[in-house]
Amino acid sequence: VHDIGMQWSPALVNYRSHGLITDLRSLFTSDMSLITMGAGIILGAIFILMGAHAKNESIPYFLLGASCIFYGIYNFELAYRVSTVSLAGLLLMRKFLLLCVYLSTVCLYEGIRDYYKLNRRSVKCIALYAGLAVIIFVPWSFLGLRMITIVYNLLIFLAMISIVVLMYRNGTKKLGATAIFMILTILESLVIYSVGIPKVSLLNYGIIVFLLGLSLTFVDDYARLKIKATTDFLTGAYNREQIENIEIRPENYIAFIDIDYFKKYNDTYGHKKGDSLLVALVKLIESHTEDQSEVIRYGGDEFIISFRDTDELKVNKSMHEIKSEFQAMFDIVDISYGISVVDREIHRVIQEVDIKMYEMKDHKKRA
Repeated sequence: VHDIGMQWSPALVNYRSHGLITDLRSLFTSDMSLITMGAGIILGAIFILMGAHAKNESIPYFLLGASCIFYGIYNFELAYRVSTVSLAGLLLMRKFLLLCVYLSTVCLYEGIRDYYKLNRRSVKCIALYAGLAVIIFVPWSFLGLRMITIVYNLLIFLAMISIVVLMYRNGTKKLGATAIFMILTILESLVIYSVGIPKVSLLNYGIIVFLLGLSLTFVDDYARLKIKATTDFLTGAYNREQIENIEIRPENYIAFIDIDYFKKYNDTYGHKKGDSLLVALVKLIESHTEDQSEVIRYGGDEFIISFRDTDELKVNKSMHEIKSEFQAMFDIVDISYGISVVDREIHRVIQEVDIKMYEMKDHKKRA
């Protein structure tokens, strides 16, 4: 029964003398199954949500999410064993669990390959995956299933090593310690299953530590890609796609800025100095607007400042200070700007402030 059935800790009469041992045993069996079950499902949901927002790069995140969820399902059965079931039903359940672990490994492997844009899956590869999945349901006895389980454990072990090597070759070296720990726990699990040692497996610890490390690594990569996709690489300001996120509220204002004589500055000092000027302007704007605004590079030497929860008097004061300091920093250039409240569709507001900005330019020329 122990080999195919329950893992519940025994009932103890004298708890004081055996309680600590029982608690430790539970920590390595049912307790850890609960932790990995919850963590797998939560991490799977996080990956799927990331995939939903990744647009063209969604498939790797969906595959990684599926991998975590399959592993969570596997641990669900380990934590909540069915106490009354036929042997045929128990055999089918064990096959389903092996299938979950197998699919979890396949999704993890293919998700990482997709993430690094390696060779796409061929029809032969998909057929092989499907064939191996079908073989799991072939055995008609627990002994036959046990033999297949040992083979699949070996395949999973080799797949995990391939995953670690794959990630290391593609520059993801942060997972070194967690990957080594996971491989050691898989080895330990292979040994106790093969030799028949009483089951006190560290495998769940190894896999959940690796999945957590993997999740943190991919979330960090996702955040950096998100920042890269929404910011201007030169100045660090937002790119013009951020305009669509400006809220239409009477407490919000925008200012449209254009640098006067920027071409003359570039011709005089060179484009490298011109780039430095753009960076300096963004930093100057940020120093005067703090956390209540976003700076958006509209194009070339044109910028939009989105002010939140303010009034026209404060916006004018900030813009006057920015203009004065910018003139002091760069002698042959100046800025012109227009200001408006965001009380209607944003592109109509931009047209209005663009007109006001050119009116300022014309006024300076006439003066």
